[in-house]
Amino acid sequence: MEAGKCRSGVCVCQSLKDDHKTILREADVFYEALNKLRYEGRAQRAANRRAVGKSLSVLKKHLLDHITVEEKKIFPLLVSFLPRLEAVMYLLYSEHEEFRENLRSLEKSIGGLPWALQSQGMYLVCLLRSHFQIETQGVYAAVHDELRPDEKRRLSKNVAAFG
Repeated sequence: MEAGKCRSGVCVCQSLKDDHKTILREADVFYEALNKLRYEGRAQRAANRRAVGKSLSVLKKHLLDHITVEEKKIFPLLVSFLPRLEAVMYLLYSEHEEFRENLRSLEKSIGGLPWALQSQGMYLVCLLRSHFQIETQGVYAAVHDELRPDEKRRLSKNVAAFG
């Protein structure tokens, strides 16, 4: 069976993985903007700060939308279907809160020192990559491999009703 294809014909995980790709693409843009801000010098500083701010805004929107769907529609059902995932869900919830805190802090730091902003932004990008790997290889794989077709349909309907 191909990754992303479910026996039930319904794969809510594919839309979540697509979200990951979108967020990671924007994280790459953000990372590049941070590097330019730090290393291109004073002449480009204003333009680079605007680029960092714009990229951060887009990243924040996509990430917070994704987190909201997971916390309100995916994770609660998954814990009821697969109770063994509860510990992983606590880790993911805590990382979601760390994302929120880091995003708030980054927004406040846009006008600050370029090296500090770059360091904080890179931490966010690294945390995102690690977080998405856990979701994809752990949680989404469990959904794909272990849920019954009716549970997958229920999960998919739950997510569709949210959006």
